[in-house]
Amino acid sequence: MNLPRTLITPFPMGRTLGAPGDVDTQMRLIKAALNLLETAQSAGEMVDFTGQYRL
Repeated sequence: MNLPRTLITPFPMGRTLGAPGDVDTQMRLIKAALNLLETAQSAGEMVDFTGQYRL
């Protein structure tokens, strides 16, 4: 089964939106995901999110 589109995050399992309270990173990630929904050209497209997990 292929996923229609995937945004890959470098964050730990269970923290896919980033650290709790890190609103800036969370908003950037949500905007990147919405952008992927608009711009994906084909099924199975994968994009890496560039960001670091803030402790």
